Amino acid sequence: MSKLGRETSSAQMCNIGTKTIVGDNNAISYNAVIGHHNSIGDCNLLASGIITSGNVSIGSECIVPAGVNFVNRVKIGSNAVLPVGYNTTENIADNTFINNNMR
Repeated sequence: MSKLGRETSSAQMCNIGTKTIVGDNNAISYNAVIGHHNSIGDCNLLASGIITSGNVSIGSECIVPAGVNFVNRVKIGSNAVLPVGYNTTENIADNTFINNNMR
């Protein structure tokens, strides 16, 4: 069973996997797929079409735009901002801003 925090909203066609914990005040947009055993902090924006594999951890106050993919067991620190369509294959530290030119 998954757990959604207070004031967290999810749009239509979202899929939140088994034993995933989503914190408070998150916005999960249309067609997001959040895998099993994930942990998502508070006050995140998860845009449409994101995909997380199992055991992904996302900190608080992150911006995850459309089309971002996370591989299994990746940890994203708090206050991270990722570019559209980014394929995340390794951990990302707190307060990291990645733009399209850094791929």
